[in-house]
Amino acid sequence: MKRAGKLVPKPVRKKIKASGKRVVQQLPAPVKKAIARPAQRRSAPKYPLDHLGLAAGVADRLGKGSAKNVTGRAAAGTVIDEQASDRLYRAMFGTAAPTRTEAGGRPVAGIFAADLRAALDRAGHAVLPFVPGTSKALAERAEVIVIDLAGFDGVWDGALDPSGLGLMREIYASLEAARARGVACWLVLRGEDAHRHGAISLEVSELVETIVPGEARREQLHFTENPGDVPGGIVEIIRNLEAVA
Repeated sequence: MKRAGKLVPKPVRKKIKASGKRVVQQLPAPVKKAIARPAQRRSAPKYPLDHLGLAAGVADRLGKGSAKNVTGRAAAGTVIDEQASDRLYRAMFGTAAPTRTEAGGRPVAGIFAADLRAALDRAGHAVLPFVPGTSKALAERAEVIVIDLAGFDGVWDGALDPSGLGLMREIYASLEAARARGVACWLVLRGEDAHRHGAISLEVSELVETIVPGEARREQLHFTENPGDVPGGIVEIIRNLEAVA
């Protein structure tokens, strides 16, 4: 039938189609429904956005502009999933939030050099290092954020360089999440990396208060929703650090 239809001149085919539509429009509704071409059903996407099945209320589909498959072109996806950090954190550590230690120490999250981490441990605080992928979720659960410029090694190596833009964006997202909760965020200005592009950007950022180890105390550096619950002891720990870790 298709081959026979193609033998009919195009103008004649158009007239036949138009006449057929007019005839169908004049038919009773039940008849039209019976002869109508069935609508194509849209199947669910093969790879939903929530691969871990942990997100509540997230649409079960890939966002517009993202890659269609998990493998291959997946890295070229352009959609930013705001809940990815939280879902990954819950998949790795569960739903329990960090709490204060038995001695009253605070959950302190961030990037630490070895000497700062040891000093916070000795003071009885719970030290929670940022890890790429879950930093924002951790910042939403911690009571204090500390970014030590002497601690940018290991998984954070290169984050202060222009090539480390992705890691730096995660740090800024974490600081913004913490500031939105009124959490104190401090930048420890020291070390050989203090001159790098990312370090200078953090130093002038309004998201953090800068503390220089060894510098004389000027005023209490904090912003918090509860001024009576200021973690001032952590400031003194930072001030007593060596200028170079």
